[in-house]
Amino acid sequence: NRFSRNVLRIDPNLVPYLKGNTFESAASIVELFGGTTVLTSLTWPKITNLSTYRIIGAYYQQNITVNSGVTLKIEAGTTITNAYHNGYDKLIVLAGGTLAADSTTFTGMNIVFSGLQAKANITSTVTLIDTSITAQNGAQVVLAPTLMTSTGNSSLNSGDRLGRLSLSDLSRVQIDGGKLLMNDLSFTTSQSVFVSGGELSLQGKSDLNLVRNASLNVSPGRTLQLAGSFLGTTTNSDEFSPLGTVLFKGATNLVPLSLEAMSRDLGDKPAGMNHNFAFETLSLGISTYLMLIDASDNSPSMGSEAVYVNTLIVPRGSTLNLNSLKLYAKSMIVEGNVIGTVTQIVDTTPTNVNLDLSTIPENQPSGTAIGLLTTKAPNSDGRYTYSLVSGEGSQDNSGFSIDGHGTLFTTTRFDFELKNRYSIRVRSKNQYEESCEKVFTINVSNLNDAPVLYEIESTAVRAVGVLMTPVTSSLRVYDQDSDYWTGATITISQNYLHNQDQLVFNNTSKISSRWSEETGTLKLTGTDTVSNYRTALRNVLYHNLSSSPNLLLKRTIVFQANDDRSFSNSIARELTVLPQSDPPTVSGFTQLLTFVKGATPLAVIPNVLISIPSETGLTSAKVSISNWQAGDRLEFSNSYALQHSFTEDPANHTATLSMTGFDVLDHYQKTLRSLVFWNVAGNPVTSVQRNFQVSVCDFLQNIGSGSQAVAVSDGNAKPLVTVNDSTLLTYRVNSPAISIMKNALVTDADSYYLTSLTVQITSGYQYDSFGKDTLTFANQFGITSSFNQLTGLLTLSGVAYVGTYREALRLVKFSTSGSRVSTAPRTFAVIATDDFMPSHGSSLVALRTLSVTL
Repeated sequence: NRFSRNVLRIDPNLVPYLKGNTFESAASIVELFGGTTVLTSLTWPKITNLSTYRIIGAYYQQNITVNSGVTLKIEAGTTITNAYHNGYDKLIVLAGGTLAADSTTFTGMNIVFSGLQAKANITSTVTLIDTSITAQNGAQVVLAPTLMTSTGNSSLNSGDRLGRLSLSDLSRVQIDGGKLLMNDLSFTTSQSVFVSGGELSLQGKSDLNLVRNASLNVSPGRTLQLAGSFLGTTTNSDEFSPLGTVLFKGATNLVPLSLEAMSRDLGDKPAGMNHNFAFETLSLGISTYLMLIDASDNSPSMGSEAVYVNTLIVPRGSTLNLNSLKLYAKSMIVEGNVIGTVTQIVDTTPTNVNLDLSTIPENQPSGTAIGLLTTKAPNSDGRYTYSLVSGEGSQDNSGFSIDGHGTLFTTTRFDFELKNRYSIRVRSKNQYEESCEKVFTINVSNLNDAPVLYEIESTAVRAVGVLMTPVTSSLRVYDQDSDYWTGATITISQNYLHNQDQLVFNNTSKISSRWSEETGTLKLTGTDTVSNYRTALRNVLYHNLSSSPNLLLKRTIVFQANDDRSFSNSIARELTVLPQSDPPTVSGFTQLLTFVKGATPLAVIPNVLISIPSETGLTSAKVSISNWQAGDRLEFSNSYALQHSFTEDPANHTATLSMTGFDVLDHYQKTLRSLVFWNVAGNPVTSVQRNFQVSVCDFLQNIGSGSQAVAVSDGNAKPLVTVNDSTLLTYRVNSPAISIMKNALVTDADSYYLTSLTVQITSGYQYDSFGKDTLTFANQFGITSSFNQLTGLLTLSGVAYVGTYREALRLVKFSTSGSRVSTAPRTFAVIATDDFMPSHGSSLVALRTLSVTL
């Protein structure tokens, strides 16, 4: 067995044959297969030098078992590791079995002591890395050899004969139904000891984590130094919770127990004291002497150090020496002797929160008080503060607030129809930072929401003569919780003249009216929908009965509606009576608009302006279109819901758009401005202009009108010829030829060139033996001319710039000669043709008249 780097894998079936084997090479490794059981009563084979035991196997949680009567001895410097798995493999020591270790490191293991007499014989420091020790089923594991001296350790006194259990990484000691005894327990970061139904006995100085309801036994003559953190306890004074029971027993008055306060301060609790630690129960055993000693981190001379306990028990024959510290207890049983002062705290721990009122009517203003919060506690003398806190049931906290007296207020206005139940979470806290929380439901009760009238015109309505005039056309209505109204009143409240003024309504199937001449009130009754009452109020008419009405007094007309439970607000409009007026005027038209094939719809009268001297509004408008052709289309935006109709007569090439219904001028004007025209034909008719005749009718049946011409182009912007001369053109017979278009303008929006231009004498032309009319042009600019004596047509031809043709037109001259020349006026018609492809475009005819004198 002498080779270097030995690896020995032990099959469970070979264990009986391994007695007395020795492996002496450095770095020797013994690998134990899962399921191995130590069968012999002898010690495990010795391995010298630094070696490792590995537990291996094919599955997680491989177990090595130490049976009763067997000792598993691990030599100094040996490491027990979990070879290949992340799960904790177990080293199980059964009842009567013994684990003997000397300077051993356990890594990734779960060491289990199970049953009575399961033992651990530790002769030196044992280090646990990511390893747990569990004592269960009544096991009593003693990690406290008496014949070992450990020196040079700052946590131990020189000369003490103590063993030491060192925990690192995530290791822990778990006691479940067993008992673990040790002289010293030392922790590093994130370590803990769990005591759950078992017992832990410490005989040295240790940093210790305890869970609630654990039992801690301190042996006589030992001091427990609490210098670490407490499991289940934080150092935040707002969330402080005490430890479990600490029981001190077994001491005599000659050898007192000492409890040294070394933990961090936990804040003010109670009465402004800084507490080093707190316990649920602090109990002394029979004939126990316990002295509380303040550690070096705080000076008792400051007078602010204290211990806080819920329950203090000092039995007969025992002594508690506070040693200048202060002790506060909620409840206590003191039959023995206490040296120092114990102050009993009144138990004001909140156990429940109550709210006397939790319902608020809807529509109350922000800041309305709802109810008063109170707290239930064992003793009612506590001082409590209340706050809204997050957590389950806190979703509506933002709508509420709590003042310093515990009154719950709203921070917004609640509407029953939108939401009628709100959930809040309230915390009650006493002066010792103890608290409880409760969720409350706040109910919003339903109230009747009164009808609302709004948006009536701000200007005075103008009634003309004896005509019926609507009082309002814009009044709007609203009701939050009612779909039906039962009535309304309309009253002439100021300057009512009973022999002139009258309000009129044409009854419907569900709403009837009654006029009171005495009070100037029109009353509407009958159950109908809210929208139908809006229509009814808009159909109330003012009528002046006098042929000579009072024009000086301005009347005020007030509207109010009601549902079956309440009345609305009142809303008013002034009314002025006017005499008969002039008809409306319609303006804002342009000379000519052109729609180009394929373009977006053309706004026909975007700037139309309607003026009504009486300012009473309009009753109708009509747009009559002549020369209406196939493919023509008309559209408008009916934003104000005017009644309308549209008719076409293809045979007579006409179309008519009619709008009816009384409305304000602005609504009719905006509707007419929205008119657009376009043509969808493949080959639209371009030879005739469409003429739009616009007429409006006011309340007095007065009519105003205007017109707009629209040309249709097939996509070519045609040339435009303008005479540009309004002076009278005169020619004396047999005189030299004169220019007839000397100021003419010729333009084209999309062509640089023209191909021809014609000038024809279309009226008064004479060419016979008595007189001969002639049009002449001296060929130039690349333009040639020809004159047809039969038709009086002068044709200029040749591709040339538009500006060149303009100069050529200005050079065209007229003359006439003969013995009996006619003095009838001559009319000249000019047409220009561009070079647009695939088909040329010709301008509209430009006309000029010439007077002939002898």
